Amino acid sequence: MTTEPTYILRTTRIHVVEEGKAIHEVGATVVEIVDGGGGEFINIVQTIGHDDLGGVSINNESEWNAISAAVQDLFHEIAKNQPKES
Repeated sequence: MTTEPTYILRTTRIHVVEEGKAIHEVGATVVEIVDGGGGEFINIVQTIGHDDLGGVSINNESEWNAISAAVQDLFHEIAKNQPKES
């Protein structure tokens, strides 16, 4: 008897943008979980030009609160998906 694998849904990327703006516009911030093989971590990049990503510029507390919430959500996602230690 073969058992079917169990699947989960994982959120690994959140876009933080001004209301009414597109996710590719200048100033859009991407908060994501990445794993280069050494374990998961949070990466934050911001669109600074057409298809160019660079450092993050926080313009106001409202923007920071949204980015901070995205980071916290993804840290929780990492924590709940860590391999179980035996």
